[in-house]
Amino acid sequence: MKTLQMAQLVLVAVLFAPRAAFAQRTYPVELQIMPLTQSVRRHASTSLAAPQSTTGTLTGVEASLIGPSSGLGLFGRFLQGNLVGPKQRMVAEGGVAIGEQDFKIEFAYSERLYIPADSNVKFVRGGINVTEFLGSSGVAVRFRAGYYSALERFKKDKLGPDGWQGETSVSYTWDRLPVFAQLGYRIERFRSKGVDEEMSSLVLGGGIWLWSRK
Repeated sequence: MKTLQMAQLVLVAVLFAPRAAFAQRTYPVELQIMPLTQSVRRHASTSLAAPQSTTGTLTGVEASLIGPSSGLGLFGRFLQGNLVGPKQRMVAEGGVAIGEQDFKIEFAYSERLYIPADSNVKFVRGGINVTEFLGSSGVAVRFRAGYYSALERFKKDKLGPDGWQGETSVSYTWDRLPVFAQLGYRIERFRSKGVDEEMSSLVLGGGIWLWSRK
């Protein structure tokens, strides 16, 4: 009973503590774990068939762990869904990030489905991650951009696709608990000889985000 009463007192203290007590939180790392849902529209054209568009939903998770003092970190992304046919893995990506809290350079290895025949293609990706924290308000605006190159291109295979990615989002982290909600938009475009694919999506997510407020 005493343990339950103590837990209740701690919960009340957290929920009703002054806002200023949480305005300057600091953490030894920056950690983000975000389950997400993407409403996707994919437009594809090939030299063998008329252009076609498909829609669907992808679900998955994104995560990152950065050491602010070292400027080094890891990140990853996994998505699955069914744009065409049965539910299957769409994206699996992992990489390293170098930089500060508001600007990072990313290098990643990525696998994703690509037309024709929804084949699994392996890519390397380089890009940037820019995050603007609006003071201690809990609001953050993020922009990411990257370039993909299929590993086949390093084997002198000119049919291997390449492409680019752009993403923007706005999120809000609550004061009393390190949880957040995010709304974003992502677009990806890939090309190879005779094949052109564009995938745009509305991204809804939320989860845990530890970041130090100044």
